[in-house]
Amino acid sequence: MIGVTSVAEFKVALMESLEAGVDELVATDAPALHEDPAVLARRMLAAVPRAHLYDQLVGPFFDLEGVRRLLGGTSRQAVHDRVKRGTLLQVRTSDDVLLYPAFQFDGTDVSPRIRQVLIHLRDAGVDGWTIATWFSVPAADLDGDSPRTRLVDAGAPIEPVEQLAIAAARRWAAA
Repeated sequence: MIGVTSVAEFKVALMESLEAGVDELVATDAPALHEDPAVLARRMLAAVPRAHLYDQLVGPFFDLEGVRRLLGGTSRQAVHDRVKRGTLLQVRTSDDVLLYPAFQFDGTDVSPRIRQVLIHLRDAGVDGWTIATWFSVPAADLDGDSPRTRLVDAGAPIEPVEQLAIAAARRWAAA
């Protein structure tokens, strides 16, 4: 928690930030006034990544409904199609829950830099956990940064990460 030392301080800081954002929304976006506030609040909260067992490794994660809302209310089929095309990373838990690592999102869509690297990994024949872990583990070829850390830095060249992805995909496909 940035700048706070307790859950209570975090809650106060969060509420203050939310209040400022709601004040701005009400002042500038009249159409929002016609929406049920409880429904709007649920939609906003659905966009917040939830804690999960694997958060320390590759998380946090969005669930399917959170991703649908994040992507502007897209259908389940559209989310599935993006996963199938390799432009959205999905992992499946042992109890068959579909999750989507939050690191891949940049605002309300998958980061173009992440998407550009995901394309190289889509046909490698490995599950989403392997790919998510690959994005999260420090790489010697990236001076100890993880691929996802490099990709978040818009000023860092993407080519070294792409080359690592291509090499990883070849190794996985050969195994």
